[in-house]
Amino acid sequence: MKKIPYCIAVIVISMIGCTNDRTGTSSGTDTVIHDETAHLETGAEEHSHEGEIEFTGEQKSRIDFAVEKVVAAPFSEVIKTVGQLLPVPGGEELLVAPAGGLLSLRGADVVEGARVIANRPLFHISGGNLADNNIEIRYLEAENEYLKAKAEYERKEALAKDKIVSASELTAAKTEFLNTELVYNNLKDSYSSGRYDVSPNINGYIQHINVSSGQYVDVGEPLASVVANDQLYIRAEARHSQASKLSDITSANFKMADGSIYSLGDLNGKLVAYGKGTDKEHPLLPVTFLVKNPSTLVPGAFVDTYLVIDDERVALTVPNTAIVEEMGAYFVFVEVHDDMYIKTPVVLGGTDGFRTEILSGLIGGEVVVSKGAIFIKLAQGTGTIDAHAGHVH
Repeated sequence: MKKIPYCIAVIVISMIGCTNDRTGTSSGTDTVIHDETAHLETGAEEHSHEGEIEFTGEQKSRIDFAVEKVVAAPFSEVIKTVGQLLPVPGGEELLVAPAGGLLSLRGADVVEGARVIANRPLFHISGGNLADNNIEIRYLEAENEYLKAKAEYERKEALAKDKIVSASELTAAKTEFLNTELVYNNLKDSYSSGRYDVSPNINGYIQHINVSSGQYVDVGEPLASVVANDQLYIRAEARHSQASKLSDITSANFKMADGSIYSLGDLNGKLVAYGKGTDKEHPLLPVTFLVKNPSTLVPGAFVDTYLVIDDERVALTVPNTAIVEEMGAYFVFVEVHDDMYIKTPVVLGGTDGFRTEILSGLIGGEVVVSKGAIFIKLAQGTGTIDAHAGHVH
């Protein structure tokens, strides 16, 4: 009989424990369900914005920003090569010393790269205290010889009228007069105030200076080279396998080292000639253009050159400024709706320096960011932009 109360107690305790277990499980289940729901809701929100980048109107106003609709349009075949800027014949002048003496520069602005004006002196050469080959003495001697020969010729010319001197004597006097006049005038043109002035005959800039102020120079010694840069040649080269296409060149585009790009039309240029054959010493075919220098092109510099061939086809293209590179892959930013963009991978085709063909990744009618793409790339990682943080190529 004593066992009955004990059994009843055990049963009651067991029932209370089961009730507690069920209550705890139910509470835990509610928590799990709530967490999963929250997770699903968050996941749905993330999915709706996956890959999209917000770029607000305020951000756009701080940079050079533009969009462009992608359309199929004619696009020419292009041969990409390298060209070099060269002075045209007659556009380079070597200044030499007209006489021996002590050299001085016109001023502190006579340096390599400085612009020069025709007939404005760059150097002065004086005799100083030199005993030998003193240019001042040489000039005075030439002047005296000229005046003496002139007087003698005029005297004999007057006597010849009265048949006092023969025709041969008059001819000899005239020849002597003309020779001394030539020497004197040659010295007088560059001699003033006890020195010779050395001036270029062309406008341009100083390419190289061979001397320094205060040194002695000999007659004929090179002083400096001056290059006229109002017109330049751009000499590019093409492979022999491209020879058949050179006759179909219709234009060209040139990308400078600073990233600026000019078309042949921008430079008022024209195709001058292209090579017709090669040999062992010259395996490439030259292609030469004559262009007008906008004052920013420097002879000797190399430029990326895009030879445009008369072989148009319809293609999807975007401005080169629309393309961004990331670890060897290329992307553009497609406008999803106002202020929202998505980074889209693309496969590139040829480029003419201004635009690039898109082989895959875009379809006609899509709108891409044509200017300011680099800033959207920055905003992708930070959510904000610094208008001075990137440089668009």
